[in-house]
Amino acid sequence: MKLKLGIPKGSLQDATIQLFARAGFNIYVSTRSYFPTIDDPEIECMLIRAQEMARYVCDGVLDAGLTGQDWIAEHKLGGDTKHALTSIADLIYAKQSFGKVRWVLAAPEDSRFQSPGDLANATIATELVRVTKAYFDAHVAKFQKEPDRWASAHAWAGLQILEQAVAKAGLDRKALRAAIASGEFNTIIGKIRFRNGENISTPGVVSQWQSGEFEVVWPPQNATSPAYFPKPNWK
Repeated sequence: MKLKLGIPKGSLQDATIQLFARAGFNIYVSTRSYFPTIDDPEIECMLIRAQEMARYVCDGVLDAGLTGQDWIAEHKLGGDTKHALTSIADLIYAKQSFGKVRWVLAAPEDSRFQSPGDLANATIATELVRVTKAYFDAHVAKFQKEPDRWASAHAWAGLQILEQAVAKAGLDRKALRAAIASGEFNTIIGKIRFRNGENISTPGVVSQWQSGEFEVVWPPQNATSPAYFPKPNWK
């Protein structure tokens, strides 16, 4: 009996084939077929979108398949309790590297959405619908409120700066300090570069408490609400 193995179709296809080649298996793909050939008589390959791999394995169409932990999580949140999935190996590779890939919450740099909390009542486009909903639901269940729209983003940006600086300079404190002082970093709140200890790449914002919410009132392109002026008395 042959092992029915799912190969991810799309952006991971070539990287997966190269991964198998390094392990001694040669996979040959035809543009006219979803069934690549492999030089092992005990394996039968099938090209499947990574997003659908978990479902094909659960339905018995495939014995095993290569996909991401994200798509396994998305499938499990669908409520399929009859067919359990098991991860049998972690193969860390991506389209253009051998590093881990992260999902990020992205918005235009000049938009008013600067943190997850800013997305209340907004429309979020994602293929990971269940995972995204579970994230927001879990935050509300634990803290009885939606994700913080201020401190969380800046705290996360600080960790992103540290992560990128460590990748560049290692763990030596002096080298890290020099890397942070001289580098430019991509973060959840935009690009950050320091001069004399101040961030000069992404301008700050002016915020104001309004009806129990900390609203951004300046600059206009980031504003979540117009400024109240004169400010009404505290209740």
